[in-house]
Amino acid sequence: MRHGAGFASIASVTASNEELQYMVENDLIPFPYPLIIKDNNGKKGRLNFIVHDRQSAAQTLRENPDVDFIIQEFIENDGDYRFLVIGGQIKLIIHRKATSGSHLNNTSQGATADVVEQDQFSERMLADTVLAAKLEGLEVAGVDLIIDKNTGQHYI
Repeated sequence: MRHGAGFASIASVTASNEELQYMVENDLIPFPYPLIIKDNNGKKGRLNFIVHDRQSAAQTLRENPDVDFIIQEFIENDGDYRFLVIGGQIKLIIHRKATSGSHLNNTSQGATADVVEQDQFSERMLADTVLAAKLEGLEVAGVDLIIDKNTGQHYI
């Protein structure tokens, strides 16, 4: 978990595919399975995998040698939240929830989506989403927030 920007983000490793394969095969990933392996430039949940062991992780990387992946700690959740931040203000929040048997909260992958009100979130959560948009220098941003269903910790 990084706090350098002032908020927590999901533990991640990014490197070349070859370097990630080496890390997986030599048990050098610094967080436990299951892991998320996803296209670093992915959209709409494409090339986004949950892997439960080292063999599956290595196979996923080998089968996609030309893809730049990011490996992330899996955060058990009840969906994620997409905050639409415009001009430093939250204008809309959508809760996205995966279908049964999937880890993908993307509506393009069958997840459901519902509008939720800001009063469902702590002041810290709201501030973190606005800060994330600001740090990226974006006037219009879709900021994703996920809440660990076991600890209550939120991540940007």
